[in-house]
Amino acid sequence: MKEIHNIKYELLHNADKAESSIKILSAFVTNNAFKVINEELSNSIVDRVIVMRGRLDDFITGSTNFDFEYAFQSNWKVFFNFELHAKNYLFDEKCLIVGSSNLTSSGIGLDDNSNIEDN
Repeated sequence: MKEIHNIKYELLHNADKAESSIKILSAFVTNNAFKVINEELSNSIVDRVIVMRGRLDDFITGSTNFDFEYAFQSNWKVFFNFELHAKNYLFDEKCLIVGSSNLTSSGIGLDDNSNIEDN
């Protein structure tokens, strides 16, 4: 087990290496962070699952914004768990990243003022 200091690198690296599946659990998800991960995936990945908290207030406050049409066109299965707090990223049932990084721009380090997360 290793501590991750650059979550963006690790997510993109593992997304690029993934061969068959990706499963993401993240309370909050933003379009740009989701698209960055999705664009790294090979077209051969048939098992694409994302679970988000998906409460209405998450969308109203902007904690989550999500392009469902884009996700469905990219063959993702989208689920909600209104109590979700977890942030887990599973690649090919082989590599699991667990931590505090939501799949948001600030959570995975896309913004200049990104959060400092522990993974």
